[in-house]
Amino acid sequence: MELIVRGSFQPDWSAANIAEMRFAVFEIAAAAQAVEYYEITRCGMLVALDKQLGCSDCATVLAETLAGEKATDEKLTTRAETKVNSNAELESA
Repeated sequence: MELIVRGSFQPDWSAANIAEMRFAVFEIAAAAQAVEYYEITRCGMLVALDKQLGCSDCATVLAETLAGEKATDEKLTTRAETKVNSNAELESA
């Protein structure tokens, strides 16, 4: 980090390093989706539990949160399918 702050960092633009950076982007996207899946399952479970306990006001708020988590997951999926996969196709060409 010190090299970056002092301005003496020289990025490695070799083909191998670029492929490694693209794989890192893929790993970050996969980790983000794993977090979303975790949040979706937990939130969905809490919605079902609240309905069983008769806490409809809690279930309503949690259902809104669940909808937001699903929307985020869809955005991540679209991003992965368009950006990450297109980078992989460019790499193999």
